[in-house]
Amino acid sequence: MILIDTLTHYSAESARCQVTITPQSAFYNADIAGVPSYIGVEYMAQSIAAYAGALANDANELPKIGFLIGTRKYQTHQACFKVNSSLTIKVHKLYQEESGLSVFECQIIHGDTLACEAKINVFQPENPLEFIRDNQ
Repeated sequence: MILIDTLTHYSAESARCQVTITPQSAFYNADIAGVPSYIGVEYMAQSIAAYAGALANDANELPKIGFLIGTRKYQTHQACFKVNSSLTIKVHKLYQEESGLSVFECQIIHGDTLACEAKINVFQPENPLEFIRDNQ
């Protein structure tokens, strides 16, 4: 399931993505005329995946499987992302271990307003199929 619309910018350490909330958006709830803000965690995780995929593409490599491990300090400053809102998702890599564990500082911005923020922990094993097989 792809929830973000586009990767608008990336560098070696960060990326920026966009999503516009519509009635066709996954998790859209007509009762609140929007998407609950807790879905922001997935917008952040998918922005990190888009960032990793773009870097892999630049290196002429196939994208690797990654895992959302968890989040720390997820703060929402609004209850939902309202219909027709255009959101900017910013992700910035704070550090990456050789094991494949990384931490990203993430923000979701609507206009000039900070809607959500979190630190997201992700894991991208060197050999994902072996990792999955060994951890079943």
